[in-house]
Amino acid sequence: MSGIELAREVVFLTTGSYPTKERVIKDFASREYWAGWILAYYQWYSSLKFSDMTENRLSLSEVLSLYILHEADQSKFVDTANEIISRHKLEKPSNLTTIRKARGFTQGQLAEQSGVALRMIQLYEQRQNDINKAQAGTLLSLAKALGCEMQDLME
Repeated sequence: MSGIELAREVVFLTTGSYPTKERVIKDFASREYWAGWILAYYQWYSSLKFSDMTENRLSLSEVLSLYILHEADQSKFVDTANEIISRHKLEKPSNLTTIRKARGFTQGQLAEQSGVALRMIQLYEQRQNDINKAQAGTLLSLAKALGCEMQDLME
């Protein structure tokens, strides 16, 4: 049985009558149903955890506000969700910035301690260069200078 057929049988067994087709269609057309479905789709598509999505401002209320996209292709929601998450990531400091400041280093001091060029550190902190694609040696040098693990620096 499909999920809908199973639900119809459960309703029949509990109430003695089958739900009308309009009722089933109406339930599946709700904003809440769409929001749950599109969030599950986006989780599958992006491989993000729900906690990562909500941490990056893709909350249920935000998704419900995007209900205008419910008749569009899923790719429209994916593009919009990616944009929201990207904007939020740019608003908060990078992991490198947070750890560097917590250790009391200036960018210049970190460059001197790690042997990584000052300009490179600036580009990583401004997210103009993706630290996730940095050479292992660069990450290792930064991590050693900051007293953290290489993974801690990655976004």
